[in-house]
Amino acid sequence: MVDTRPLIALVASIAAPAALAADAFGDAERQSHESRARQALRMAQVELYCDHDARAYTALQLARRELQAASGAAAGQGLASLDRAVWQMRHHDTRGAVAALDDAIEGLPPRA
Repeated sequence: MVDTRPLIALVASIAAPAALAADAFGDAERQSHESRARQALRMAQVELYCDHDARAYTALQLARRELQAASGAAAGQGLASLDRAVWQMRHHDTRGAVAALDDAIEGLPPRA
C-alpha cells in the first residue's frame, strides 16, 4: 500500500500560502473600496453644505457602488445609512441627510 501522507503534506504546503495571499489581496481590495466610499461620502457632505443637491446625489451614487463592491458587514451598515441620507435629501432635510452620512462614515472600519 502506498503512503499518501507526504503527497498531501506537499499539496497543503503549496496551497496554504496561495490562500493566504488571496485573503490578503481581498482585504486590500475591500479596504480600497471602503476608502473610496469614505471619500465619496465626505464629498457628498460638502456638496450638501453648499446646496449642490445634484452633485451630492452623484457622490452618493459613487459611494453606493464602492460600498457594494466592498461587500462587508460595515458596507451593509453604510448602505443602510446611505439609503437614509438619500431619503432625507429627497424630503429636503439636509441636516438629517448630513447626520445619516456621518453615520455611514462612522460605520466604516477605521483607516489602516
